[in-house]
Amino acid sequence: MEAARTLLANHLPSEVVQHLELHTLAPVDTSFIDQSLRRRFADRLFSVEVSREIVQSLGMKTNDVYVFVLIDHKSTDDPHTLIQMLGYIVRIWERALNNSMPLVPILPWVIYNGISPWRASKSLSELIPVPESWKRYVPALELPILDISRVYVMSVSPIVGEQEMNELVSEFWPVQPEPGSIADQLIKKGEARGEARGIAIGEARGEARGEAREKANTIRTLQAIQGLPQSSADHLAEKSLKELQATIESLQQQIAGRIR
Repeated sequence: MEAARTLLANHLPSEVVQHLELHTLAPVDTSFIDQSLRRRFADRLFSVEVSREIVQSLGMKTNDVYVFVLIDHKSTDDPHTLIQMLGYIVRIWERALNNSMPLVPILPWVIYNGISPWRASKSLSELIPVPESWKRYVPALELPILDISRVYVMSVSPIVGEQEMNELVSEFWPVQPEPGSIADQLIKKGEARGEARGIAIGEARGEARGEAREKANTIRTLQAIQGLPQSSADHLAEKSLKELQATIESLQQQIAGRIR
């Protein structure tokens, strides 16, 4: 569960994460969900407690909420994912009602690993535009998307069973995946800022420290998703940028070896 906690902590919207007690994260059975939908998606449902402040302020009957994760393993995004997610959420609520359980908030999340970037609508308001005066009468849903289309991160994620993941990778993943976008984006942000500001020595030093922090975060993310022990911040702080980059490349090679 540690890898799942790390993914949620690092990639769910911060306004969501700040109210979750992630140490309470636990898997929930989803066998009741339509098998036909699983031709495209793997799904994982987690229960997690919210902060006492939220429970009290909203008068909730339980301190649990659900995080519902759709793992999309097709090579292109699906414009109907929003509708499918809404259907999943309704089925979970129907099951709760049928079992005399309280209705709780369900936080949706999509992990997408297609070859091309996600371009489909992320909110129902984009998919089904309505006049402003109608919005209060129409369901609203927005999907946080973790687009790992150029990363091989999910190939070793413990969220999905290893055998299932190997099958998905062999069927849908490119033979030679491009270097990871999560890693590359973090690194390139620092490099781009460094190029723009690099005239002044003080700015260059500050940029190097920022780049080092970003590389360290990349290392810890890749370690967590592989189920490896995470290096401490102090340990990584002692390493040079060259050493940090070498560690990132080593982790990428480990992942690449798992998906060949």
